[in-house]
Amino acid sequence: MIIENASLADTDRVIELECILENTELDYARCKEIFEAQLENPSFCCLVARETPGAPAAGLINIRFEDQLHHAARVAGILELVVDPACRGGRIGQELFRAGCDAARKAGCVQIELETSCWREGAHRFYEREGMVFDHRYYTMKL
Repeated sequence: MIIENASLADTDRVIELECILENTELDYARCKEIFEAQLENPSFCCLVARETPGAPAAGLINIRFEDQLHHAARVAGILELVVDPACRGGRIGQELFRAGCDAARKAGCVQIELETSCWREGAHRFYEREGMVFDHRYYTMKL
């Protein structure tokens, strides 16, 4: 398993994985624009997992680093973590999660957080196995 920084060459596969995560067809042009901007922004880190060198990404973790007043410190937020369904069960998610935690530590973060939908019970079990604690509520409102 190879975990490395995503690059422009990964654009199509990253967008495909995002569509898998969201279970919908996302606006390709807008996703591409956002992904390219994130690659240039040191506040973001997108890592991909490959089964062999040069292979398409089997999964990805996308993280944002930011200084937060209520922590008085830098915090990492996992924006997306997804593994292709055909590749699940092979520890790719664990490897991506650990690599994301390492990247957050290197970026000076004191904590890593994430938001996940209530219906993603499998994801909840995964994150708890990895040592995360459910101790916040998250609210949304469409604008």
